[in-house]
Amino acid sequence: MNARAFTLPELLLVVLITALVSAMGSPLFSRSHELREVRRAADETVYLLRYARVRAMTEQTLYKVDFSDREFVLLRAVDFSESPERTLFSNLEGSSGRVRVLPAKASFYGQPQEVFCYPDGRIDRVRFFVRSADAGFVISTQEYIGHVTIREEDNGK
Repeated sequence: MNARAFTLPELLLVVLITALVSAMGSPLFSRSHELREVRRAADETVYLLRYARVRAMTEQTLYKVDFSDREFVLLRAVDFSESPERTLFSNLEGSSGRVRVLPAKASFYGQPQEVFCYPDGRIDRVRFFVRSADAGFVISTQEYIGHVTIREEDNGK
C-alpha cells in the first residue's frame, strides 16, 4: 500500500507563505480600521449635535455640546435665560449625557469650546475637523442654517 502525504519542507513552505501574506495585509487592515474609527467618531459628533438641536426644539430649552481636546458631552440648560453665557447647565441622565471620547489616533482641530442649540431650531455656526494621520472629516453648521453636515476632508488635510 502506497500512502501519499506532504513532506515537512512542503508544510513549512505553506506556513511561511501564509505568514508572509498575513504580514503584508496587516498594515492595510490597520489603516482601514483607523479610518472606520475616525469616521465613527465624526458621525457620533454630528449625531450628538443633531440630537441636541431636536431636543432643544422639543423641550423649548437651551442645549449645548461642550468640547475639550478629545472629549465632548451634551448638557441641558437648568435655568434658561436670554443669554446662553449666563445660563447654568447640567449633564443629562443616561447614555445621552455620557462623556464621549475620540479614538486614540483621532483629534479635534478648530473645534469650538461649546456649541449652543436654541429652542427655535438655530444652532451656532461652526466648522471644525475630526482627524487622524490618514483620515479627516469636516463637521459644519455653516452651509445650511440649523443643519449639521459632515463630509470627508480632501487628502486628509
